[in-house]
Amino acid sequence: MNIDEQLAWFDNLENTPEYHAEDLKTDFAVQIHRMMKRQGISKVDLARRMDTSPAYITKVLRGDANVTIDTMAKLAWYVDGRVHLQITDKNANNRWFEVFKSPPIRQEPECARQWAEQKTHKQAA
Repeated sequence: MNIDEQLAWFDNLENTPEYHAEDLKTDFAVQIHRMMKRQGISKVDLARRMDTSPAYITKVLRGDANVTIDTMAKLAWYVDGRVHLQITDKNANNRWFEVFKSPPIRQEPECARQWAEQKTHKQAA
């Protein structure tokens, strides 16, 4: 394979199911890691909860494990999360966002309130 063929192969890599599978594994690993960090759960803690080895958890968090949907559900469960799957058109531009259960009104930090008041006063003048 010459250099042009190699570059063409590389340029088309994103158009393969294998590329998207790796991307999904990485996204899942990042999300599990975020949930662990948010809740102060270590790899050892998660491994103990799942009755598996810390080495396996490390493999998952590196995106090296080809996990089943059952394993994804268990990993999410033990970090107090839930897996949501969605299939869309290849060209769809979907965005996910999390809705957290929290009090309906949050107290603004004092500096944000003062900045908003200053801006309102300047606009009125």
